[in-house]
Amino acid sequence: MTVTPVRIPRQGALVDDRPVVVRRVTPADLAWPAAAGAAFHLAVAARANPSATVLALAFLLVVPGALLLRALRVEVGGAARAVVVPAASLAVLTLVVLAENALLGALGQGRPLRTVPLLVALDLALLALAAVCLLRDAELPRPRVPDRVSWAWAALAVPLLAAVGAQLLGSGRGPAALGVAVVAAGLLVVATPLLRPAPEALRPVVLYAAFLTLLWSYSLHGEGLYGFDIQQEFGVFSRTLAASRWLVVPGDAYAAMLSITAVPVALARLSGVDGVHVFTVLYPALGALLPVGVYALACRWLRPRTAYVCGALVVLQGTLVPQMPALARQEAGLLLFVALLVTAFLATGPRAGVQGALLVLGSGLVLSHYSSAYVTVLALCAVAVLAELGRLLARRPRTSKPVFSAVLVLWMAGFTFVWNSEVTESTTNVTSFASALSQDGVQLLPNRSGGSALSTWLSGNVTETTTPAEYFAEVDRRYSSRPWLLPYGPSEQARFPAVASAAPVEAGAAPGLAGPVAAAVTLLRQLFNLGLVVGTLHLAVTLLRGRRDRELALLALVLLALTAVTRLSGSVSVAYNPERLALQTSVVLVIGLGLLAERLSAVARKRRAATAPLGTLVAAAALTLAFTDASGLRPLLVGGTPPGNLSDRGEHVERFDTSPQDVAAARWLGRNVKADAPVYTDRYGQLTLLAHSGRQDGIFPDLAPGALDQRAYVFAASRNVVDGRARGGAGRFQATYEFPAAFLDHYKAVVYSTGSSEVFR
Repeated sequence: MTVTPVRIPRQGALVDDRPVVVRRVTPADLAWPAAAGAAFHLAVAARANPSATVLALAFLLVVPGALLLRALRVEVGGAARAVVVPAASLAVLTLVVLAENALLGALGQGRPLRTVPLLVALDLALLALAAVCLLRDAELPRPRVPDRVSWAWAALAVPLLAAVGAQLLGSGRGPAALGVAVVAAGLLVVATPLLRPAPEALRPVVLYAAFLTLLWSYSLHGEGLYGFDIQQEFGVFSRTLAASRWLVVPGDAYAAMLSITAVPVALARLSGVDGVHVFTVLYPALGALLPVGVYALACRWLRPRTAYVCGALVVLQGTLVPQMPALARQEAGLLLFVALLVTAFLATGPRAGVQGALLVLGSGLVLSHYSSAYVTVLALCAVAVLAELGRLLARRPRTSKPVFSAVLVLWMAGFTFVWNSEVTESTTNVTSFASALSQDGVQLLPNRSGGSALSTWLSGNVTETTTPAEYFAEVDRRYSSRPWLLPYGPSEQARFPAVASAAPVEAGAAPGLAGPVAAAVTLLRQLFNLGLVVGTLHLAVTLLRGRRDRELALLALVLLALTAVTRLSGSVSVAYNPERLALQTSVVLVIGLGLLAERLSAVARKRRAATAPLGTLVAAAALTLAFTDASGLRPLLVGGTPPGNLSDRGEHVERFDTSPQDVAAARWLGRNVKADAPVYTDRYGQLTLLAHSGRQDGIFPDLAPGALDQRAYVFAASRNVVDGRARGGAGRFQATYEFPAAFLDHYKAVVYSTGSSEVFR
């Protein structure tokens, strides 16, 4: 192999201009890629074998991204590479699946998403990337075998234990193993900042292992799907899998996202992994890279220990840990978002190559999750405009090229508009938001009855609990506007009034600490929020004054404004969950918090040398409290609603855990009930039907006796039949009430039963 040093321009501001060694490829260098490709094809052929499935998944999540980066001559090292390569692979696979589905569909192929067409399309794409590498004399990617294996990688045993423990808990064998795994993850998170010195791989590995432990503790709870949105996501995936083709469904935002339709179909078909496990195992494994990406990005401006604490706090704040395993589309979107930022600020190589990589990642983001794409496009456009205005007002010459080129920003904005408004016609949420905004304004006041601006900031614009009687009355009022229904009369409803019913709660090992712990958690969250605000302002002043990394400062200011408006505005918060937005924006905002913490620590060290370890101890205490709250350990310690991961009872399990009996009843209903027949269920039974019955319409998520249609079917899940509770929502109000079993037994008959799930007619 001939080695020739050449000078390649680099994009990172913190990277020097030393020559990069480009290796000219010889035929002998093709042995490894050929062997990897052959092994992948053998794995696809032997999909039923677990080892083959793991090998195929490893190939799909590593090789496409590595080839893309090498073809573009883009280099990303360390923890950043562990994030960018899988994200780039996901983006390449998304684009390949989209092109293959469109091309074969145009040629009259009715089932383009079968195994063989998918395999051929991927082969052609990878061969094209390999050809570009050869033409540019770039070395093809090969495994990087470390000189020695760090003991830090042993931390990855913790999420494996969590996976086993979650399965044991779901089968009725108790939470002991899962509890050990969660506690071990917490100890790793807290102890890592205290180690001096720490192995280079320790911090990103611990971040990944701990977050994956928490995600799997929820996603693998039981035999079905755990969570709210994931039921609908799995429903559109199942329909795409059955059709072996991705189809545009105008107005259906879920069907428009390839991350939960065509891409998981391709992953399942090419690797042999079960469709359920794509959502419960694979996507959480990809989503767990988020704190690693935050750590890698923050390391450019912060010390590694500070960057580690920032990465951990981003994912441990609020109630995001229980939500994320049920948001496969957002797991994919956030991975692509953080990879976009990491590539923009850390990648080295030709500017055209880096912008090309950003173009692929940005396109994958647009196709994967519309909300994450909207936020990204809005922020990048605002940054581009503000940067140009600042330059013109200051009359400064353009001394350097922007991190995000005008071509990239225009492409992402145009592609987002065309894809959502013209191709998939999935902008209903945007148009409804715009309509509400024009009618009601921004509403920078609480969207809560009797609340103050302070209470809104502390708790956000969230749903409120109401009494079952008020909920039934509201449901009756809403259903009265549907004349095609034939409800039971008021006299029948009066015989079966609404009765409140609440799920059991945990007593806790130390209930006396419930108040202090709740106050401490609230204080930590608000200090974190305050730190983001003050830190972002400090970041902006520091970077803008120093005329360095101005785009990061502007990006942080724009994202801070979006976060504040969404959290306070009643109109905006209805359109998008403030906590989910905060997770995305914190990826950038936390850098300012880290810089502020380092500045305060430096001042303290100058004044009193004895306070040097204080910052580390404060960080450890904050991580302990945040992890205890996010992991589900808090209610077990001080009492409250049992967590959905470490318990097999309580509100969260009754709402989100889907049993095999529920799935069987939903599938029976889908096979035996006409598509135009109305079906009633509660708010969470609706999700089971959307995921497993094949029905999309004609499902009414209210079991108020006065709203039930006399001709309708009623789907009763295990939580209704066994636990005797149902749950409903009307607007921003929600209620938990006694399942109207006596009413149904009086007026309807059971036509299907699994023993714990029933269908009435």
